[in-house]
Amino acid sequence: MCEVNIKDPKKILIVEDHPILVYGLQLLIQKEEGFEVSAVVNSKDQALDLLGTLNPDLVVIDISLQYQDGISLIKLIKSSEHQVPILCLSMHEELYYAEQCLRAGSSGFITKSEPCEVIISGIRKILDGEIYLSESIRRQMLKQMGHGPSPWLNAAESILSNKEILVFKCIGQGLNNREIAKKLTLSIKTVEAHRYRIKKKLNLKNSIELIRFAIRTTSGEAAIL
Repeated sequence: MCEVNIKDPKKILIVEDHPILVYGLQLLIQKEEGFEVSAVVNSKDQALDLLGTLNPDLVVIDISLQYQDGISLIKLIKSSEHQVPILCLSMHEELYYAEQCLRAGSSGFITKSEPCEVIISGIRKILDGEIYLSESIRRQMLKQMGHGPSPWLNAAESILSNKEILVFKCIGQGLNNREIAKKLTLSIKTVEAHRYRIKKKLNLKNSIELIRFAIRTTSGEAAIL
């Protein structure tokens, strides 16, 4: 009698702190043949603690973890001994966020507005060793090709922390503190603290100089104050 070779399901660790999204993501993944949600955690520390014990085949991370920086978690995972691929989920459709995730070591970036089948397709492709990006991000990336990044933005990125860079980009998009707080899931006081540190690090005198510099830098124009 021939033995049937049944492959073990691929183990997936989810790092997400929004209960409704956690519930939907679990249902979506669990119903797919060959996938298993090993655990769901809502913080960097929990994720790092479980990497060794669970030994997942893939980590799915929401980069907008409340009070935390999902991008720094990607860097911590990639610098650890656990060489596990990472898929980023994000509410943001801007190319900047995708670039930050890929630079940190992620194998994929999918916006939460994408259909469910896109997320499953992305998981399968990443588990097969490929890089996967949302269609909207791919279009932006193709449009960007041929235009090098702003040298002023590169200089700012070398000085600022990951969260400060995200706040800096939002300032460049003309968002106020309340809008930035809502977009990045931060408190207004945290945004104000980031703005203060950004001004100090970039040697800018006041908020007007910060806004002008952010707009010119993130739009690729020469930063002449």
